[in-house]
Amino acid sequence: MSIESEFLAPYIISNVVAIAMLLLAWKKPNFSRLLYILLFGWASVTNAITAIKTPEVYLDYTRFALLPFYNNIINGFFSEHITVVVLTIAFSQLCIVILLFFEHKFLKFALLAGILFFIGIAPLGVGAALPSSLIWAMGLLLLFHKKLDVFKFKQVW
Repeated sequence: MSIESEFLAPYIISNVVAIAMLLLAWKKPNFSRLLYILLFGWASVTNAITAIKTPEVYLDYTRFALLPFYNNIINGFFSEHITVVVLTIAFSQLCIVILLFFEHKFLKFALLAGILFFIGIAPLGVGAALPSSLIWAMGLLLLFHKKLDVFKFKQVW
């Protein structure tokens, strides 16, 4: 897996942030939860805007895919329905954001959905800043096993 120079800085930043969020999930779970809310919120907005304005950029991920299966998906159904698929992903990310504010079953569902999302994008390799996606998934798994209540900003610190 080689990293082109234009992707090196975002790649490093993504992995450093993922490691920091993993450590925060262990030590400061509510602060980590806020960061995941911000991460999924940012991803949702970015994906929605990109899907509407320049959907073709998502076809570039074929050059990063580690599995031929992912190339087949990107070059097949996905290439013909980019906007709809990515808007669905953005909506799902927004749902994760909303559910991360709740507790019990809704929160657990959001954490599991986030874990599955990060595992699902991992085979995009550098396109998903691998291993950051797996590190973020581990952070969510840590949060899954913590006792978290309804999110309150005063509890973050």
